[in-house]
Amino acid sequence: MKRALALAAATTIVCGAATAGATEPVSLEGVLSKLAASAARFETDLKKASYTVEGHIETVDRDGSTSDHKEGAFHVRPEGREPRFEVLRYTEDGENKIDEARKKASESSRKKSDDDEVHMPFLASEQPKYVFHLRETDAADPARVRVGFVPKRADKHLVVGSAWVDTRTGDVLSMGVAPSKTELFVDYLHVTLEFGERMGEGRSVSKIVFEGSGGILLFHRKFRGAARLFGYRVP
Repeated sequence: MKRALALAAATTIVCGAATAGATEPVSLEGVLSKLAASAARFETDLKKASYTVEGHIETVDRDGSTSDHKEGAFHVRPEGREPRFEVLRYTEDGENKIDEARKKASESSRKKSDDDEVHMPFLASEQPKYVFHLRETDAADPARVRVGFVPKRADKHLVVGSAWVDTRTGDVLSMGVAPSKTELFVDYLHVTLEFGERMGEGRSVSKIVFEGSGGILLFHRKFRGAARLFGYRVP
């Protein structure tokens, strides 16, 4: 998950989940084992995948009005160890700024490092860093449960939140997260992800919605945005 996917939040109600047509409660250990395999497949395929992102971000004033509306579309494809971002279109308050966006995308790619990455909490390598709980069951489909997770220590690379998952496949269906430790000048950041697109053998992110606030002194402000991801192709 990249910086845009850099980020995390939420939840309540502990209960035992049951697979469809079964009476035995779902084992958290069993669910985490399936999630580890699903998360590994997701991160491996994402590094090889090409896909398109369309989205926007805007500032929200105290009276609820919006400003600084930025909107664009980007094509992402693998190139070496890091993805390449091709800017398809980009505007700021309706004004075409595609040249500036392409320059910034090129500079950002060169500055990228492994220290910027946030991983799925369900990866086998990440699970020891978290405490997990079965929190809720979908009344319409008992095989779908909500798993909450909290890091054992706060870190900017670890997130707190919960995810709805399918215990039959180990697929993540949706996730709400927030950073367990925010960066300087960031008050809060909440990200919701929906996994409704197919990528290779599993699911991938189809929608990202986020909101947050940050700044310093008189420059403090709130922001929000959303993005749609589609057209995944894995070699």
